[in-house]
Amino acid sequence: TLDRSSAASDVYKRQVWGSPLLRGLDDRGRREIEASGDLLEKSAGATIYADGEPADVVYVVAKGEVVVGTLSRGARATRMKRRAIEGDAVGEEALLGSHAVRDGEASCVSPTVLAAVPFVVLDRALVRAGGAELKDRTTRAVRRRILANRLGASGLLEGLDAGSIGELLDAAIHRETPRGEVLAQPSDAHENSVFVLDGLLAVSYTHLRAHETVLD
Repeated sequence: TLDRSSAASDVYKRQVWGSPLLRGLDDRGRREIEASGDLLEKSAGATIYADGEPADVVYVVAKGEVVVGTLSRGARATRMKRRAIEGDAVGEEALLGSHAVRDGEASCVSPTVLAAVPFVVLDRALVRAGGAELKDRTTRAVRRRILANRLGASGLLEGLDAGSIGELLDAAIHRETPRGEVLAQPSDAHENSVFVLDGLLAVSYTHLRAHETVLD
């Protein structure tokens, strides 16, 4: 962890606050993030987070390069990778809420400095800086990127061109549902597919007993 000297503050000013994720914050929000977050120094090859861990922090790359890997479940099991450089955010699934978990792993390609931004502080800062509109706009953008990554990893986008994928992402409706809510009944019309971004969905099946008629 780097100390909170003027040099550390300069890192925030030069790289962190220019990140698209944090660009809309006001001065108070930036001060709170500097006070509550950390600047982390990581060596090349170091793991930032692993698959399945709680996602309560967003990381902004202040220096170096990070690779994020997600297991693809398409025709061939491979690990999809994307690279993040200075100003890019990783671990954005933290914005899905307090129960979010990592669905991949992130590690450092080179010696790296990261700004660790706690979700609870960022959430509060977004609301205060721009009201619900700024928070909703930021969350929508993050959800769209996460949906694109996870659909790609699932194999469901195989064979689609970029235009078709964009239309699919634009048409997606994101919903937050409380525990115990019923999303669909057997008698409902099947118009949409459900793709779970975060949490668990229980599916129960109703088996209808077939009646056979035997003709002599």
